[in-house]
Amino acid sequence: MISSLALDSVWIGKERSSLFYYLKKVEDHSEEEADSYLIHEKNYTYFSKGRIPRLEFKENGEILSIYELRRFISNYTTFRLATLRHVKTWIGITGTNGKTTTLYFLEQLVRDNVRIGTIGTLGVRINGELVKQCFSPNTTLPLFELIRAAELCEREKCEVIALEASSIGYVEGRLLGIPFNCMIAHEVSQDHLDYHLDFETYLKIKQEIVQLANIAIVSQRAFSQGLRTKENIVVPTQADVIELNKQCAIEACKRMGLSYLNAELELPPGRYEKKTFGSFQVVIDYAHTPDALERLVKAFPKEKLHLVVGCGGDRDRGKRREMARIAFHHAQNCVFTMDNPRYEPCLQPLLDLQAAAPQALIIPDRRLAIWYVLETAKEGDTIIIAGKGNEKTMLLHHLSVPYSDHAVIEEWANQSQRMTL
Repeated sequence: MISSLALDSVWIGKERSSLFYYLKKVEDHSEEEADSYLIHEKNYTYFSKGRIPRLEFKENGEILSIYELRRFISNYTTFRLATLRHVKTWIGITGTNGKTTTLYFLEQLVRDNVRIGTIGTLGVRINGELVKQCFSPNTTLPLFELIRAAELCEREKCEVIALEASSIGYVEGRLLGIPFNCMIAHEVSQDHLDYHLDFETYLKIKQEIVQLANIAIVSQRAFSQGLRTKENIVVPTQADVIELNKQCAIEACKRMGLSYLNAELELPPGRYEKKTFGSFQVVIDYAHTPDALERLVKAFPKEKLHLVVGCGGDRDRGKRREMARIAFHHAQNCVFTMDNPRYEPCLQPLLDLQAAAPQALIIPDRRLAIWYVLETAKEGDTIIIAGKGNEKTMLLHHLSVPYSDHAVIEEWANQSQRMTL
């Protein structure tokens, strides 16, 4: 009897009769092929396409195969989520930028009147409190982790679950069987083309995500891009994108009949987060796409702006040139630096940025880059540190090294204070 399921093989063997499932991209399969491959107890053998065995019994566990796994997973998820008695409303949030901020606003709007569980970049949270259980860092959790998170929300008597629905998560089957009542959709701009290969495919996937729900709260720009479903509530374009995120969250509350408190809302950590040091201010933001970066820097006069920015390794290389152009055009002092190189050579993203803006300064060490702009800023200047937001690590090859933009700024501030004493 199968007692548990897991997307990550690290969970195999932690419980008896656990199932490890694997889903490749949709385009890797034809209709005639099995979707996936392996259930086992303690045997770690992986059976790929074309090598699917019959049911076998072995000394160290039972191995069997399941065909049409996507249908199986979808039915299984629907069954598990249908057992949740308190959870009545599922809200998804998609789009290239604004998912985390909208989710954070939605949480603040309803948590005084309705218990809400949120799942996204900031982790699994219940009424604003981060849960201590360990979950993957994905924007959209692996499906069976998401089920585990939902059941945790159920135990805490949450009536609403809201989650970030990413395009990669959708392609990899992480949204299968989730009974969305409403989807909030923001504009789609260039990102993840290393994964989706072209913008048309990326946009099509976002359109399909919105159609997972019968009701959609859609920004005007997203609606013009074809993000719509059976019933659409279009939110007009706002000059302030943060206000747009707030209005989308409020419209979702209204349409879902959720009692909400329309008070002043806090921004999530690492999103347009401002700090003042003497005569100048520092803004920390997660902006890591051309659209997000351009919206951010346009809010400040060029002659007073210092910008520290980088591009992640092993990600969409096509956006680097555009981000370099925006950064150099809108900032008086532009510094390119490291941002999660992953398995790509550390200097490659910086060389790609420099090719588009050769006059910009390159300081590979992100800590030194931030210290440089902090030391050179003058009265009335603004420093923007973009790309990592509230992240607590730097991804370097197979390592996850502790690192925080906030910690670097605090280190500099403490050192400066000691020097003035």
